[in-house]
Amino acid sequence: MKKIAVCGIVLCFTMMLCSISFASPFIEQNKLNSNAMYAMKNKGPVNFSYHTPDGQFKVKLSYPHIKGKMIHAEAWMNDSKVYDYNLPAVDNGYMTRIYKDMASNRIFISFSSYKSSILVGYNGNSKKVETYVDSHNYYSGFAWAAPWLYSRNNGDLVLCFLDGYDDVPAHHKHIYVLDWDESAQWFNYRDEGISAYNRD
Repeated sequence: MKKIAVCGIVLCFTMMLCSISFASPFIEQNKLNSNAMYAMKNKGPVNFSYHTPDGQFKVKLSYPHIKGKMIHAEAWMNDSKVYDYNLPAVDNGYMTRIYKDMASNRIFISFSSYKSSILVGYNGNSKKVETYVDSHNYYSGFAWAAPWLYSRNNGDLVLCFLDGYDDVPAHHKHIYVLDWDESAQWFNYRDEGISAYNRD
């Protein structure tokens, strides 16, 4: 009986270890700040190209010269256009970051402003660029919050809400850690909750 019980414990422990999943690192490939975005008015569009499991993924960012619109984002997969989107104009522009998921070799792009953040990427199932993360769909916990998408030094991809004026001079952040699920072809998230930070 003791032998059976020990074997059962070992088996349960082994199954628990096998069920643990580790987040793959997201490495920032390129970044454009708001100054670079506005510079496209005079310097013209910016182009990027990446090799992915689905083929060659090309991205073009330009200033559309359309009232109320800030950035025109276009994307192609193997020369087939899969994305055409105008980001709404905001006072301080956008921070655009392009990441590579080192586990799947997929490319994802974030557009973040003080009003909203979105994360997009090519979906091999739908054969188009999907919006995987929209900050409006996440609870910030603050009366006024600025959302940002970025990758940490350890490779975590995070959606971070920074409080604006709730309790100055103390400031807080609410962080969600995002991870790509290859089987679901979508992102999972882990809520790290709200914590204080120094803005100095």
